[in-house]
Amino acid sequence: FGASELHGVAAVFTGVGVAGPVWGLVHFWHAGLNMWIIGSHIQDWALRTERLRTSSAVISFVGWLALSAVIPSSGYLSLTLAAPTALTLLRPAAKPHDA
Repeated sequence: FGASELHGVAAVFTGVGVAGPVWGLVHFWHAGLNMWIIGSHIQDWALRTERLRTSSAVISFVGWLALSAVIPSSGYLSLTLAAPTALTLLRPAAKPHDA
């Protein structure tokens, strides 16, 4: 693990080899959240809803915020607002052009 990622909540655990499981746990948790978000997007697109679910943006915001709290110097904070904003702007019900 890079030394730049051993800050924030991960730095509380000072023992050698302890930051690795904390880092891994947060990343695996975040991967699970992203899989849920992708699954809900597929469902929204299949149902041709007007907009994607607001809960996807909220879950994305909380996930990126938690990840940036554990590893604040990694640049995850920049995605805390960017990813949820992009999710709220996507419109799966766009009508395809006639061929």
